[in-house]
Amino acid sequence: MIFPNTDDFKNLIALNEQGFIQTESFGETNIKGIFAAGDCREGAIAQVPAATGKGVLANYGIRAFFK
Repeated sequence: MIFPNTDDFKNLIALNEQGFIQTESFGETNIKGIFAAGDCREGAIAQVPAATGKGVLANYGIRAFFK
């Protein structure tokens, strides 16, 4: 099993038991204004195209946050 390198975020944002960042549909974390994308997210499938797509979704979430 692959585990993400998210130890630096343990006391900042919500992580699941395996250490993946818990996010909403557009990459929002439990902290307003902090977004996550890629293989560090819960449910990631560890493939470059999937990580890229989630990055695009996080971009939409970030743009909406700043409007």
